[in-house]
Amino acid sequence: MRNSSHDSSQRAAAMTKSDAAKYIGISERYLDKLIANGSIPKVKLGRKTLLRTTDIEALLEANLKKPPRTHCDRFIRQSRTNQSGKTP
Repeated sequence: MRNSSHDSSQRAAAMTKSDAAKYIGISERYLDKLIANGSIPKVKLGRKTLLRTTDIEALLEANLKKPPRTHCDRFIRQSRTNQSGKTP
């Protein structure tokens, strides 16, 4: 990703495959598979393949794993329910 005279807090609208792979933390080869199967759309400008930053972040968000529920979670939910006046 190149930053010209833009503020460093602004992010680029698109990035190269190399930059995107580094950003995500995967190999370029695996990124090519994600592009090929349609998980990440690509933008072709001449010979250059670009990936929109929003598409990469959407892929990460869609694959975000929530922590597994624990046995204690049930008791926490019951406690909150009882405090709000509802019966379980």
